[in-house]
Amino acid sequence: MVADTKNFKNSGSGALTHLCLDIETCHLSEEEQQRELELGKPPGSYKSAEAIARWKAEYALKVKEKSALLDPAPIGCIAVGDESGDVAVFHWLKVDSGQHEHFFSIKTATEREMLMELRKFLNDCSSTDPGTAIVGFNLNFDLPHLRIAYVRHGLKLPNILLPKSGNPIADVMQLYTRYFTSKDAPFIGLAEVVRRLGIDGDGKGEMNGAMAPDYIARGFGESEPVSQFHQDVVSYCALDVLMTMRAYLIMTGQAGD
Repeated sequence: MVADTKNFKNSGSGALTHLCLDIETCHLSEEEQQRELELGKPPGSYKSAEAIARWKAEYALKVKEKSALLDPAPIGCIAVGDESGDVAVFHWLKVDSGQHEHFFSIKTATEREMLMELRKFLNDCSSTDPGTAIVGFNLNFDLPHLRIAYVRHGLKLPNILLPKSGNPIADVMQLYTRYFTSKDAPFIGLAEVVRRLGIDGDGKGEMNGAMAPDYIARGFGESEPVSQFHQDVVSYCALDVLMTMRAYLIMTGQAGD
């Protein structure tokens, strides 16, 4: 299926100059949540049994509410795009492979197979090389989560994701908060950045990243072979990549008059 991402070849000019990526994660299973609880340790200042019990209750609630953000959380889909607007979404969700409105869908049966397909594409010498810049929004989440997912499945990392690979990193969130706003806001949402930069974000509808884990869970709970919930997630992920890359090009002077 990866051969279908041939459009990522910069019109035959070699490896990509920029690769934009985004991931959407799933909730942890109850079993995995329990493992996280067993790993958690209260601060040393918590001495009494009452204080420790209170900490455990608060920690259990946090694990349940934030399970999709924790390191072991499965990745439901991974979108990659180039500066020309080509986007492919690798996933194991209930969405058919093939061309969709804004992206090409590459479906696998499991998360492990999805990671292998993505690695095959990323390691393709005609797709990326040590000079390819990784573009994303809050890459401090996406990149570590991708790396630990490969490790969790006993897979070698793609070359571009190796620690200290030398590939340039361009985090659009950090670029915006450092140079394009006077607000004291180290964290800001892509939706606000898109509005401030005048990028059309209407195609995303009411979907947001916090909704993705619930949509993925609801889709797997359906009996139909194709889920609209999952379609919404992969479309949202693809549009995130399109808008993130557009924001990057605008803020680095590569788009506009």
